[in-house]
Amino acid sequence: MIKALLVEDNDIDAQLTQDLLSEWSIEEFRVTRVKTLGEGLALLSRERFDAVLLDLSLPDAFGLPTVRQVHATSPTIPVVVLSGVSDQSLALQAVQQGAQDYLVKGQGHPELLARAVRYAIERKRSEEHLTYLAQYDHLTGLVNRTLFRDRLV
Repeated sequence: MIKALLVEDNDIDAQLTQDLLSEWSIEEFRVTRVKTLGEGLALLSRERFDAVLLDLSLPDAFGLPTVRQVHATSPTIPVVVLSGVSDQSLALQAVQQGAQDYLVKGQGHPELLARAVRYAIERKRSEEHLTYLAQYDHLTGLVNRTLFRDRLV
């Protein structure tokens, strides 16, 4: 089961997102929805989620700072941006700020959302594993020279 946090203030968009995840996915999704970024950040500090589905236009936050705030609060949780704006530049900036993907609401095949979430989770796991391998000796599990030196500084 995939536990997802949906940060979306629009009731219709939230219901559509939940319906897409429940009807078009081979995995079971358990979606917890909040309407503001503040509620989402508070929930992220208390509970563990596999992914965050994030709208960029919220009552208490707007645009790319929302991605940065979620990433700063929970850097190990993948973020998939759901936006009503089809803007390639904004999409690229969102990914550069830490989002795993940027999807436009109402566009694309219904299966795309569930697949994007699954892939985001797997990419994040791979990224964390590579980070671990870069910092720890794979035979002993001990800190390697690079991480040791970084911790001394």
